[in-house]
Amino acid sequence: MKTNVSASRCFIKAALLFSLVFLMSNLFLAQGNNIHTFATSQTNAVSALCLGCSIQNPQNAVGNDPTNYSSLKMGIGLLGKVEQTLIFPTASLQKLAIHIGTGNGELTAALLSAATIETMNGNVSNGDSRIIDSQILTINTWPDNNGLIQFRPTKPYDRVKISLNAGVLSLNRELRIYEAKQSAFVIPCATLPADPFLYYAFNGNLEESINPNSLKTLSGNRPPTFQDSLVCKKALTTDIVGNELQDQYPHINYNQLFPEKTISFWASTRNYLRVTVGETKIMVYDTLTITQPGTNDKLVKIFAPDFFIPLHHYTVTVIPKAPSPAEIALCEQTPSNDYCSQAIGSTISLYIDGDLASSKTFLGRIPNLNFSIASGLFGSKIDELLVYNEALPATVIKELACSYHILQNCSPGSPTPSVSVLKATPTEELFTVSPNPTTGQITLDGNILLLNADISIRNTSGLEVFQSKLTSKTFNLPPTLPEGMYILTLQTKDKKVYSRKIILTR
Repeated sequence: MKTNVSASRCFIKAALLFSLVFLMSNLFLAQGNNIHTFATSQTNAVSALCLGCSIQNPQNAVGNDPTNYSSLKMGIGLLGKVEQTLIFPTASLQKLAIHIGTGNGELTAALLSAATIETMNGNVSNGDSRIIDSQILTINTWPDNNGLIQFRPTKPYDRVKISLNAGVLSLNRELRIYEAKQSAFVIPCATLPADPFLYYAFNGNLEESINPNSLKTLSGNRPPTFQDSLVCKKALTTDIVGNELQDQYPHINYNQLFPEKTISFWASTRNYLRVTVGETKIMVYDTLTITQPGTNDKLVKIFAPDFFIPLHHYTVTVIPKAPSPAEIALCEQTPSNDYCSQAIGSTISLYIDGDLASSKTFLGRIPNLNFSIASGLFGSKIDELLVYNEALPATVIKELACSYHILQNCSPGSPTPSVSVLKATPTEELFTVSPNPTTGQITLDGNILLLNADISIRNTSGLEVFQSKLTSKTFNLPPTLPEGMYILTLQTKDKKVYSRKIILTR
């Protein structure tokens, strides 16, 4: 009897714990969450000219276990090469991160001067091979002389190749690869580029959603109002004249936090709407301008002369202009000048609906300003305000704008996180999944052979959570499946494979 009672109590505790975890994960996803897709398979090769070269435990680089690893070991061949290719479920533009180490000896960027990395789409290289250097490598992210390679590819990719070339003997002839992952920032209605610094969803409040208890919650001199169904859930709107919202601590130096940055948001307006992040002031008006304080220069995009500007997606990137060595030397001749190495200007680019509208380089030192949103006459609206502490590539900006599935200028071939196509899929073949996001019912369509195809659905960790033989174009996911992003893979009777990302909401 005691055994049964104890087992029953354990079951109840486990059920409560599962419910709590499920509730917290859904709550977190509702606000926005960085999710990760890990490599699910690999290939490797060793040059025949490399005596003593090898790769040990290659399968350990697959999956999300950071405690084991594959080992790329160099021998004495002068022309030798050891390489490993890690393969993801689908092609995407998501941010890439690879956890590496040396196993023995200190890890530095200089030690990796003969190690390269490149992305691929299928078996075709994206032409972005580069040495693993300090621009993409962070040391000591983990203990034991480990590091993290991070960058955003500019072309869709479904695999990454790491190569160790002859001449890297200072690595003690070993490079460890622990794991590789793609990252995205998922909200209920879109999948966005990973790792935003600030995210204001405006879903009925002015909180910064990544860290709602931070100092970056906005406040104003009048209560704000919110509107349903502008872009994603609620949006901030203005029913009063001249309201301005600011962060609660305007002394925060946003320029020091991210001198290079990307600002994006949706907006429609009557009269004007102004967004200020650090030195970058964005004004949506009859014309749209971006100005740098202290100068008369502007980026201007002329709209049609309507009193009401329709809904558009705006993105602004800021890339600081560093002084040259000669300019630094000249600056240092001035006594008590502590700003010689700081940026002397910036290149600001404006994208409207994901397309580049204008770009200009401003000169002059940048003052420190706060974070604020101000509006003019009745009816100005803003939604989905994101700030990244980096300048996103143009292809990623286009993906960001198209991810909400609102714009009309997103062609079927435009890469978006929710519709990722494997390189092996011919462009003339069409395979669609709808609706996406879905509440559980999915309809497949296209000009491919669907009858009797095999369906498999995996979570972002690569675990299969559903599989079935397709007998109808429409089917239902299990009601016990939690919200989140999944990979749907379809294999036709003629063995062709198609994959799509789907977002499940309940």
